[in-house]
Amino acid sequence: MKFFNKTRIVLIAVLGLALIMRVYRIGADPIGFFCDEAVRGLDAYYLLTRGVDSNNAKFPIFFRALGEYTPPIQTYSEMLSVAVLGLNEIAVRLPAAIFGTISIVLVYLLAKTLWTWARGRENQRWFLISAAFWGLTLYTYNPAKLIVPIFFLMLIIWDLKSLIKKPMVVVSCLLIFTVISIPMGWHIKSGKGLIRFNQVSVFNGQADSSAVIQRMATNYARHYSLDFLFFRGEPDLPSRHFSTVIKPLLIVTLPFWLLGIRRLLLRKKRIVWLWVAIYPLSGVLISDIGTYRAMIGLPLMVIITAIGIDWVVARVPKWSSVVLGIIMLAVVVDFGRFYYSYFTAYRAESAGWWGWQYGPREIMAYFLKNKNSYDELYMSGDYNAGEIFLRFYDPENTCRGKCRMGIPSDDYNPDRRQLFAINPDYLRDSGYKDRFAIKKTIYYPNRAVAFLIGEIVDLK
Repeated sequence: MKFFNKTRIVLIAVLGLALIMRVYRIGADPIGFFCDEAVRGLDAYYLLTRGVDSNNAKFPIFFRALGEYTPPIQTYSEMLSVAVLGLNEIAVRLPAAIFGTISIVLVYLLAKTLWTWARGRENQRWFLISAAFWGLTLYTYNPAKLIVPIFFLMLIIWDLKSLIKKPMVVVSCLLIFTVISIPMGWHIKSGKGLIRFNQVSVFNGQADSSAVIQRMATNYARHYSLDFLFFRGEPDLPSRHFSTVIKPLLIVTLPFWLLGIRRLLLRKKRIVWLWVAIYPLSGVLISDIGTYRAMIGLPLMVIITAIGIDWVVARVPKWSSVVLGIIMLAVVVDFGRFYYSYFTAYRAESAGWWGWQYGPREIMAYFLKNKNSYDELYMSGDYNAGEIFLRFYDPENTCRGKCRMGIPSDDYNPDRRQLFAINPDYLRDSGYKDRFAIKKTIYYPNRAVAFLIGEIVDLK
């Protein structure tokens, strides 16, 4: 069989397009740069240059950051891109873009396997490799701590009838998964692995058990609602996670998603229905659900939609190419709307506090350029963990302690040469409005004033 058959050519083309779309303007969009991204990049940089992370821990399994502990795979994967590109936004975001592109191949192979449920059974090595990756998934993002063990064990139980004939394979898989999971088990047992969960848990501050149960049931049901998946998304959460224009799934795929659900009911694919049942669990226990916590369901939604498209095309064999072309055109048009919105409307609505918190890069660039002219340069705390940006944009501390977090009402000293970066609302309500000499104005994409950089001068 030729390597470059029609299917593989299409797949390679899709992968190429997907990678281009992910890396295009990756350093500038999403606009701004969030503290979670900055701390991972800084840890990767320090591991490369000093052999310790930002907290002086030597190559830790879990990274202490921003009041919690973060999974390691994201940070360690950024070491290579930071080594090649330096410490900047592109280097930090590039691994996620690459993983996202690779996931397309994995979803394609997974869909083929699920529909035939044959390949893994024929080759025992796939079981062992799969067990290793199931274990590593625990260290990718927090919801995996709950979803992965349940899903992995349920897969074994549901297919136990065939697996029982291969006891050594089952034992080997369990052993591989258990060994890889040991650090995570100790991390959770110590309480450190539950810090973030305790912060956002549905149980947090809630003494009424009936209210907790009701909230959990509501969260579970919302994951299946068309309003959440196609129409409304998650408008109550920060705009880092959603957009008024961009929804979790393309609206044009809704009919095919419904047809895919219907076909799955007829085919009785137990493995898929197990996935359907489990995917909302990470959001059930959280006070506010979000698509970013339900990412394990995204490949599932893609597969269900593809099953619906396949069913439609199969109904008209003589016109299959035409029908498929029309469907693909509709998807491309709808996706084009999404992509256009991402670079226009989304930039404007996600630049502020509830979004990607635009501004630290521009402020620090001005600070570093003018640091020799001042004794102290203060950036106001209009960001989550704003101090991390002082280190990210000046990892070698060339500002030498001059660049700090602060505001005039707390830190102004007339005997010092000082520069302040503050937001216009603070300046308007402070007593320094008439004494603030603006040196630079930083604007949001919609041309609204984001920050003012200037000095406090004496009135004459």
